[in-house]
Amino acid sequence: MYVKKIFLLGFLLLLGACGKQETNTMVLFAEAEQGIEPYMTRTIVTPDYMRIDYNQDDDDFILFDRKTGIIYSVVHENETIVSVKPSKVDAESPMELDFNIEKGVLGEDVPDIDGETPAYYRYTANGEVCFETISVEGILPDVATVYREYLKSLSGEHARILPTVPAGMQNACDLATNIFAYGRQYEKGFPINEWHGEYNNHYKRQMIEYKTNIEVEPELFKLPESYHQYSPAEIAPVQ
Repeated sequence: MYVKKIFLLGFLLLLGACGKQETNTMVLFAEAEQGIEPYMTRTIVTPDYMRIDYNQDDDDFILFDRKTGIIYSVVHENETIVSVKPSKVDAESPMELDFNIEKGVLGEDVPDIDGETPAYYRYTANGEVCFETISVEGILPDVATVYREYLKSLSGEHARILPTVPAGMQNACDLATNIFAYGRQYEKGFPINEWHGEYNNHYKRQMIEYKTNIEVEPELFKLPESYHQYSPAEIAPVQ
């Protein structure tokens, strides 16, 4: 079993000095997709919210309300907010799904992070590799929790539009990752690296740094009052 070592020793040592999860956390990621230039994203987590943006205070952003489970996607150019409310997944999978998580070996040269050993995992559905991670148990537990909550809210919207997806475009990894087994990558700790397959446009994400116990501006978690707000169902109703 092979492993892609796409992080550096110095990076791991830096993370190891950062300490455990505390109130108000910022995580910086480098992300990439096939055919798209790599870009930076920032996640800020507080006890009440999670904000995801392009590492700019005045850029478009996603706001997740942890109390209500509602996701707001804010676009400044057209002054709109798309709001996704959590909903129960009532849909049944159009195919039988078999999920599995395989643990690999990173090697002896990989240092611990804050006393925790990074581990490699491969996540499959129906025998197909959906994505792989290098994860660390014991770091950023609250960020892992809020991402699972966020993906849970998204799963209801993915389930809503499932009947509109042609059978030829459905695959086990897409169904598992987005609806029926969301958030698997957070079951084994926090993924400091993850990379996906063709079903997700070969998406990759690498954590660059994180800071805990930070001060945050309350304005970052406020929605523009004048923007038009609507739901995905208003744009793409399912007949």
